[in-house]
Amino acid sequence: MTAESKGKGTELSMVNAYEHSKVTGIVMAGGKSLRMGVDKGLMIYQGKQMVTFSIDILSAFCSRVIISTSNPDYKVFNLETIPDIDPGSGPLGGLYSCLAQSTTEINVCLPCDLPFMKHHIIEQLLEAFDGSKCVVPLTPLPEPLVAVYPLSVLPVLSELVEKKIYRMTEIFKHVPVKYLTLKEFKGTDNQLCFANINSQGDFTSINENNLR
Repeated sequence: MTAESKGKGTELSMVNAYEHSKVTGIVMAGGKSLRMGVDKGLMIYQGKQMVTFSIDILSAFCSRVIISTSNPDYKVFNLETIPDIDPGSGPLGGLYSCLAQSTTEINVCLPCDLPFMKHHIIEQLLEAFDGSKCVVPLTPLPEPLVAVYPLSVLPVLSELVEKKIYRMTEIFKHVPVKYLTLKEFKGTDNQLCFANINSQGDFTSINENNLR
């Protein structure tokens, strides 16, 4: 067995660990990227637009992947793009808008700027889902954009948006949550998996170090 085929086999076994058709993937790409100055999800890293790293990982686990964005340039990926119901409501509003379009109880999200994310992180988040609780990594702070959300949180998000409370962590004050620490994830370099790209300096650094 070649390394490539072995890798594909591992990925397939992860997909078969639960019902692929009952999971929706949400790529969070609606941010203004103010510190970056350009839409960071569309920046090229190692020959790929940054957002494709998140799309590829979610596609291994989800029958449907949607992108939270109003930028028409994302239509090139041939996926549904969901604009915010309430423009200016930040990532919480983007999550709310996408969950409002979801038809599955299980929903897993990733931001568009995590090129080092690995399949085993998403696998374990899904395995930890018990049908009612959000599943959120701690690194050590909560990572609400790398998380599993049951569709049942939709009324809470709706209320927060209506009240113009847009802090993502506010969600967890109103719904049950299961947290996973980095030590609970298998694999190595788990901290690197959560390293996102917030500035031109970050982008230059990862390119100079040829990280992946």
